[in-house]
Amino acid sequence: IASWSQNDGLRSLGTISGTINGIKQAPNGNLFVAGTFSEIDGVAANNIAMWNGTSWSNLGNGINGSVAAVAIDAENRVYVGGIFDTIAGNTFRNIALWDGTNWNALVDDTNGLAGTNNEIRSLAVDSDGILYAGGNFDEAGGNFANRIASWDGNNWSALGNGTSGFVEAIATTESAVYAGGNFAEAGNLTANRIAKWDKSSGSWVPARNGLSNIVTTLIH
Repeated sequence: IASWSQNDGLRSLGTISGTINGIKQAPNGNLFVAGTFSEIDGVAANNIAMWNGTSWSNLGNGINGSVAAVAIDAENRVYVGGIFDTIAGNTFRNIALWDGTNWNALVDDTNGLAGTNNEIRSLAVDSDGILYAGGNFDEAGGNFANRIASWDGNNWSALGNGTSGFVEAIATTESAVYAGGNFAEAGNLTANRIAKWDKSSGSWVPARNGLSNIVTTLIH
C-alpha cells in the first residue's frame, strides 16, 4: 500500500499479508483499509487496520472474516461489511460498527436481530447519517430487504422491493441513493445493473437502458 502527494511523490505505507478491498479516510484524517489480511507493515491486524499518518494500528481484535466494504460517518464512526458472523463470540452477521473503542452490532430494535442473512458488498453513509448496505441478502435485522437496506441507528428498513440481483456499489446524494451491481430489476422495474432510489417518493427509477455488464464502483 502507498500514498502519493505533490510534495513527497509516491510513498510506501508498508507491506500487507493479503488483499485490500476497501480504503476510506475519516473526517479526522485517519485512513482505514479493509480486506483479507492478518498483518500490515508488521502490525497484527485482522482484516482491518488504521493509519494515523505515522503508524498502523489494529481495531481491537479486528474482524474474523473477509471485509468487502467500509463507510465512515461524520462522527468518525467506521462501518464494515463483508462475510463474517461473530466478533468475540457475539453475533454480528456481516456488518459491524467501530466506535473508536469497541465493535458494535447493528441490532434492529424491533426484531432484536443484527445484520443481514448473507454477505454485504457495499456501504455508503448519506448526509443525514443514514447507512445504506448492499450485497446478496434478502433480510436485514429480521426485515425483508432484497439486497439493499438502510440503517438509521435503531432499525433496518427495506428500499421498496430492492433489486433482483446483488448490489455491489452505492452512492448517495441529498435526494437519492444510486445502486449498481448485477441485477435486471429494481423495484420490479427493468433496470439493467444500475438504478436510483428516490428518497422523497420512496420508489426506484431506472437509469434509462442501464448497462451491459456488472457495476462495481459508484462515486458522487
